[in-house]
Amino acid sequence: AASFTTTPSGNKTATISVPSTATTGATRMRVSMKYGAAPTSCESFAEGEVEDYSLNVQAGGGGGTCSETGESGNNSSSTPSSATVGTSYQSQISTSTDVDWWSFANTSTAKNIKVTLTTLPADYDIKLYNPSGTNVKTSQNGGTTSETIIYNTSTVGTYKIKVYGYNGAYSNTQCYTLLVQTSANPFR
Repeated sequence: AASFTTTPSGNKTATISVPSTATTGATRMRVSMKYGAAPTSCESFAEGEVEDYSLNVQAGGGGGTCSETGESGNNSSSTPSSATVGTSYQSQISTSTDVDWWSFANTSTAKNIKVTLTTLPADYDIKLYNPSGTNVKTSQNGGTTSETIIYNTSTVGTYKIKVYGYNGAYSNTQCYTLLVQTSANPFR
């Protein structure tokens, strides 16, 4: 909780630390100011202001710190980390030679694939490999631009994703976010 006086006049700023126990997703934040004293959480007062904000609490990445996910062995295509379709994963490319491998499966009712790599701290790229191990799609945007692979297919099975830094790019403090989606309808 921050406390301010009206002198000098002008904008008032405060830093809010999100607790490590905070649940990710949408939440509300109430900011209140009361003339002459600090307001309590559910008080009515004659002079002051109360504002409600909607916040999206996100885990790590994009400026915070985070750790690697599944790094006990996902540096090889033969030992990828499992990615559940529809779930966002955050991890790191923590050295200039680090490579992350992920695996997931599409289904006969949701064959089409979309892979996105966002919150990039450095220039990362992704490759998609089909069940026979062939590289079928690559996304190599420059800089920290998000990467997207769309692969509309009829082949059902276990696919693999390779996440790597371009020319050895890495960050051992910030995470990328990986999301795999599948659909019965072709992605555009």
